[in-house]
Amino acid sequence: MRVSIALLFVAPLLSPLGCSADVHLDRCDPEFSMELMAVPPSNISIGGRCLSSAPPLLSSGESACAVIVAEHVSDTCACDAAAARIPVAPEHEAALGMLRETDLARELDWNCFCEIPQLSGAAAEGCRTDTSNPPIVDDHPVHGFCYIDPAHEPPIGNPELLAVCPAEMPRVLRFVGTGKASPNALASGSHVAVMCPARVCASGSGE
Repeated sequence: MRVSIALLFVAPLLSPLGCSADVHLDRCDPEFSMELMAVPPSNISIGGRCLSSAPPLLSSGESACAVIVAEHVSDTCACDAAAARIPVAPEHEAALGMLRETDLARELDWNCFCEIPQLSGAAAEGCRTDTSNPPIVDDHPVHGFCYIDPAHEPPIGNPELLAVCPAEMPRVLRFVGTGKASPNALASGSHVAVMCPARVCASGSGE
């Protein structure tokens, strides 16, 4: 499976998914959107990302999006699953390469990149339906992110969780538990990159 990826940096608030520039690469779909936004130091966590259009979905029903935390650390980069940080998956290496090549990455000397895991199974269902944060599934808190789109057929998630989004953006990537990237838990200059493909192409399609 090949993907074309829209790369965006998000501020520490639920806000519209936008684009400010096109990058042309020889991939499935050559159009990439890129928006760079600094995460200011504050006590506000990144709780999600409202979307104006639906991202492609995987056969499992999860979004095809990936979320990467980029920061500069003085010690060894450690992606701690207990803190909802995992190593960047091999299928997202191309997106990571784009992230490393940005001017901001060089300016802030990012040397540590970890994914916030997308939830699956019962954990994803809890994220999509339970209004508490973190959701509790089988007596355990849930940490990571999920995709919510009540307008989808069939509906995905609880419409109450869209209360934070404007009417024209009726879907969201929701970050829960330690998946809510807090400036207090990250090094100064850290960013969160949300990457969603323009489309997912079947392997060998050549499209």
